[in-house]
Amino acid sequence: MTTRTKVLAAAASIAVGAVALFEGYSDRPYYDIAGVLTDCYGNTYNVSPTNIRTKQECTKLLNDEIYRVGYIILEDNKDIPVSVLAAGISLVYNIGTTAYSKSTFRKYIIRNEFYNACYEIPKWKYITNPITREKQVSKGLENRRAKEYDMCMEFQNE
Repeated sequence: MTTRTKVLAAAASIAVGAVALFEGYSDRPYYDIAGVLTDCYGNTYNVSPTNIRTKQECTKLLNDEIYRVGYIILEDNKDIPVSVLAAGISLVYNIGTTAYSKSTFRKYIIRNEFYNACYEIPKWKYITNPITREKQVSKGLENRRAKEYDMCMEFQNE
């Protein structure tokens, strides 16, 4: 097993637990706070209001997405600390890879500026209200980002 693979496995293990806790599990499709059709552990891909996935399918979706996102971040910096990668996976799982690709968080990851990358995480606390279409702070995202920030800053102890 390569060092990179070990780092991803360690980060994925942390991220799976965190994302499962942050997202929660639903055995039925639902509309999240921003009005996005969602199922399983916050999954928004190929969701249908009539398609009910099994817990096993949801767990596989979660694990596959965690690793997919982890590889994307690792492409930007192969020497990223485990805790920064784990926090990044949780963040990107939630905001999506398109938002990540344009983010200042990513720019700092690429430049090995991990403190600055961690400081970007709390900024991702807004949702677009599905009715008014205005941006507003989500207390749930604010709480999640605080935990992701703390996770990210653990790199100082690695």
